Amino acid sequence: MLVNNAAAAPAQRRAAADGTEWQLAVNVLAYFRLMRCLRAPLARASPSRIVNVVSEMAGGMRLDDLQWRLRTYDAVSVYAATKQADMMLTWEAAERFAADPDAFAVAFTS
Repeated sequence: MLVNNAAAAPAQRRAAADGTEWQLAVNVLAYFRLMRCLRAPLARASPSRIVNVVSEMAGGMRLDDLQWRLRTYDAVSVYAATKQADMMLTWEAAERFAADPDAFAVAFTS
């Protein structure tokens, strides 16, 4: 089982080493990377589960400004947007992993 429950919410906009906005990197891209890296081992350990923890606050994501360069940075708003992205990532992963339903179940919880 993989449970993704990372979250960061710095008060001011920060960037990871590669320039990615910090909350996006920690709260979303880390989930994605772990899911991809552990997909084969989880499949071998069938039945397995991936659970992505989101928040009831999820919302406000704008695809034209994932990096929060066009808007005033607000840690709570960025957090909510990243948790919306986690929900969307989970839906997409569930669809893609459905090709092997005996090996995977992907879900999110808040």
